[in-house]
Amino acid sequence: MILEKTNTQLISSIEETLESHTGVLNTVGLEEGILGLSLFNYYRYLSTKDETYLHRVSSYLEQSFSYLSDSNGVRSINFLDLIEMAKYLCFLHREDIIDTTDTKEYLDVLNPHIKVFLDKKIQEKDLDAISGIIAVGHYYLEASHLTNHTIALEEIVDIIDTLSISSKNTTYWKFSFRDKENLTIETGFIHGIAGVLFFLALAFEKGIKKDTCKRLIERGARFLQEHQKDQGVNLFTFELQSGEQLFYQSLVYGDVGIGYAMYRIGNILKHQDYVDQGIHILENTLKFRDSENILIKDAELIYGASGLFALYSDLASETNNSLFKNASQYWLDKISIHSDNDTPWAGYDTYKNGFDEYIQLSFSHGVCGIGIALMSHEMGLDHRKYLTFFNYK
Repeated sequence: MILEKTNTQLISSIEETLESHTGVLNTVGLEEGILGLSLFNYYRYLSTKDETYLHRVSSYLEQSFSYLSDSNGVRSINFLDLIEMAKYLCFLHREDIIDTTDTKEYLDVLNPHIKVFLDKKIQEKDLDAISGIIAVGHYYLEASHLTNHTIALEEIVDIIDTLSISSKNTTYWKFSFRDKENLTIETGFIHGIAGVLFFLALAFEKGIKKDTCKRLIERGARFLQEHQKDQGVNLFTFELQSGEQLFYQSLVYGDVGIGYAMYRIGNILKHQDYVDQGIHILENTLKFRDSENILIKDAELIYGASGLFALYSDLASETNNSLFKNASQYWLDKISIHSDNDTPWAGYDTYKNGFDEYIQLSFSHGVCGIGIALMSHEMGLDHRKYLTFFNYK
């Protein structure tokens, strides 16, 4: 019999785990590195008002930036870490933790290197929303109140237009995330068509090449509609050329991201049909349950129970839909159930690359993210405050 723990107990256990394993996080980024600790401590500050946690926020940020910087500028590291750091700086600025002058100084160091990364991804024609052109586009949109990235954003929209494939009255894109030689037609939010459409909607909202964005959104949405099935755990085939189907949901894979993208696109464009389609897709995802913990084996954010809980919780608050409320409670209960392992990670054990200790602690896959989700719930905060780092905004 599994003895479920209270949220307070889980948060305390996660904090103790992080304090005793801080040296394990030796990468600098947000999703898998030191900045995840900084973000966790920011949420502890919000929940306790103890300024000790605020000092830790700054300390971990400085550690991360010190690793990047030396006498020759930014060291040669993963460019995705630079994007994550830049997005985190924008987050802290929005939260009034870093003032405008300091934020701009940090970003002035990072921006030239991020532009190098963008140019490389443009050469590769990589439209991925996490590791490609659109990843940079999301950062530029978030930083637009600090730095004018209009020209670069217009270039990104033009690239998306150039790489589009038209068929009659529809448009779609191919993606290189899985195979750089043989591109795939994925439908999803992180690596696929829904992610492209959602970025275009956010660009439209910021006034970036609105006519082009609207045209591509309408044609791309029509493509998705033409490939939507009538039934199944997922209404969309994961990869159209192979016909690969998925039988689960997560923030990364399944229809959750597609439904969320259409729902948000409809709100941004004031297009009720898109809103209705998004809600229909999202309600259909609620068919997925995993009572035996076969497919969702842990509570991590991007592949596990915490992410599903967080997104359904926000949707329940925004739509007043009892179906989303019930689903959020189901996955919240799962967060406690998954803490019953005999591990040094507060009882959690991520099943995605869990052999690396830093993954067990991380924001995206580990206890940092689980703790943040629980603290947000306890404080009644909008989970999209942190889900924005996975482009759910």
